[in-house]
Amino acid sequence: ILGDAYLGKDGSLKLELHYEDVEILEKLKESLKSNHKISFRSRLIKETGNLRKTCYINICRRKLLEDLIKHGITMKSKYCTIPSSIPNEFIRDFIRGVFCSDGGWHYHTNGQITFSICSSVKSFLEEIQEVLMKNCFLEKTKITSNKSGSCHELRYCGNLQCIKIYDYLYND
Repeated sequence: ILGDAYLGKDGSLKLELHYEDVEILEKLKESLKSNHKISFRSRLIKETGNLRKTCYINICRRKLLEDLIKHGITMKSKYCTIPSSIPNEFIRDFIRGVFCSDGGWHYHTNGQITFSICSSVKSFLEEIQEVLMKNCFLEKTKITSNKSGSCHELRYCGNLQCIKIYDYLYND
């Protein structure tokens, strides 16, 4: 939810994914016993000229929203943190979820791998970095920002570091 969703001004949870990931929204609907409609749309990305095809759902459930807010999930573009209510043994699962929506592995032609996660909240990436440093025995790396300061990126380069991160996130 911190990656591909947001709380709408109308009090709804809005979740938008790549159109090929529609089964995730179907599973969400099933687990919530929801009859909310899944919709599809295509938008032209001005910067690239590419067509972006997505599926989305808007869920209006007061209890769901209250629970998200109680766990610190609010305006993720301005404030987000690793919820303190997540038991320590599930922090890596939380980070893996954030990574799956706002991160990626980059394979370079020279055979090197890069791990990165982006967020509009730099302090959120700093928290993730602290967890990775502790659990993967990594050194601190600089979190970069775009010119406007609206997007930040945590990046680890090199196969040894990336293998440690991969093993932490995906072991078991």
